[in-house]
Amino acid sequence: MSSSIWDMILDVSPGSLAELERPRSGVAGGATRASVEQLEARLDWTLMVCEAMWSLLKEHADVTDEQLVDRITQLDLEDGKLDGKKARPPATCGECGHMVSQRLRRCMHCGAALDGDVFA
Repeated sequence: MSSSIWDMILDVSPGSLAELERPRSGVAGGATRASVEQLEARLDWTLMVCEAMWSLLKEHADVTDEQLVDRITQLDLEDGKLDGKKARPPATCGECGHMVSQRLRRCMHCGAALDGDVFA
């Protein structure tokens, strides 16, 4: 089952990278291609790190592939949709009270550091 987990992670819909490579108005094709290559390199690194962590968990914590798939499904459903994404509602800045994306580390309105989930 281990290979099917990695197949699931590596499953990219046909054309998704081609869509990223298509130049947008005002953006040179070469810059877009370089951005895609950087994203691919970061994705490759992330997948290698995930595989290393998973192999350590399997070896040292007796976690099964089925448990991993169950946890992935559980996390995916936290936003109410089984879609391979984890949408998060915006957070409220503790300093200025503005709504801010949970992906930011600082409030874009006042610059205050945001406390948040590491995985947001």
